[in-house]
Amino acid sequence: MKNNLHINLPKKLNFRKMLVPMVWFCIGMLFIVMLSNSADDYSKQKIRSVEIDIDNLTNNHFLTSEKVLSFITNYYQTEDLNVSVGDINLYELEWLLQEHPYIDEADLYLDMQGSLFIKIRQKFPILRIWKENGQDYYLSNLGDKMPGSNDFTARVPVVTGKIDDNGKDKGELTTTMLQDLYDLAQFVKKHKVLNALIEQIHIESANRVVLVPKVGDYQIVLGDFKNKKKKFMDLLALYKYKWSKEGWQDCKYIDVSYGNQIVCSAK
Repeated sequence: MKNNLHINLPKKLNFRKMLVPMVWFCIGMLFIVMLSNSADDYSKQKIRSVEIDIDNLTNNHFLTSEKVLSFITNYYQTEDLNVSVGDINLYELEWLLQEHPYIDEADLYLDMQGSLFIKIRQKFPILRIWKENGQDYYLSNLGDKMPGSNDFTARVPVVTGKIDDNGKDKGELTTTMLQDLYDLAQFVKKHKVLNALIEQIHIESANRVVLVPKVGDYQIVLGDFKNKKKKFMDLLALYKYKWSKEGWQDCKYIDVSYGNQIVCSAK
């Protein structure tokens, strides 16, 4: 009897060793099935709500939540985004939004209740282009074109005159002149006094750029776009030391295009 007991004991131990992994395997399979069913149910549920958060730090209102929602529903060809969670490709939708001419960045996510959250950072305009043929668009802070809006007008310097571009109101800056205007606007925007001073940039030719200030009945001849930093510093020095001088207000043009001197032309 003792010998039989000694022989059967290892068999019982081996059976127990096999039973434990089998139990855990079954539990794992059951968990996978339940998880799969849960994921399937989640993907089939309809989008419950859409929450849109638009960054308005620059006080621009080119975009509204209604416009963004309309843009998305048009893409999915449904009036109220009556689509399933599984039909929403977040990466594709994010790319689509970031291709919009008013949007800099878009972040999206879905929660477990089927709510879609969209956070948008807008581009903002730094120049408005008014062409002689009536075309109207903006240059953005990112260095591309933004089409005009019927609902909102940004208070930025206006560019008029002989503007060389490709005739489109969105996309990349395709000419040297547009790139020069963008660089000039960036320079002006970073300087508090210059940003408050300039209302209009008029292009008479590629070598004669004229600035129109917000206050005063005179114009500033910048010449070409080269050496703009020195030209503006000379102009600011002139304002600082000469503005109160008698007869200064009779100037028609303040010409800083020569580089080594400033010429004031009387009215």
